[in-house]
Amino acid sequence: MTDGYAVDAPKILIGLCLGAVTAVFATLVAFLSGRWLPGTGIAVVAVVLVAAAASYAYATLIGKALLWRREIVLLALRGDETTVDLG
Repeated sequence: MTDGYAVDAPKILIGLCLGAVTAVFATLVAFLSGRWLPGTGIAVVAVVLVAAAASYAYATLIGKALLWRREIVLLALRGDETTVDLG
């Protein structure tokens, strides 16, 4: 349902995903080594990064198309309008 839209700033999404994977790995290492307090803190960071990546991916791939569709409907275009393409 991307309607031809691509990911805005894909390096941001890649960074969020890599950070999340790293935090999950660090959480596992901490828990397996018996360090529960640092492991819990890192797990919170991992959850936040996963949520941020999911939210960013949704907004850039699906939310953008939904917003544009809603805005175009709100314009109530009749078909006889004149437009100027500014680039």
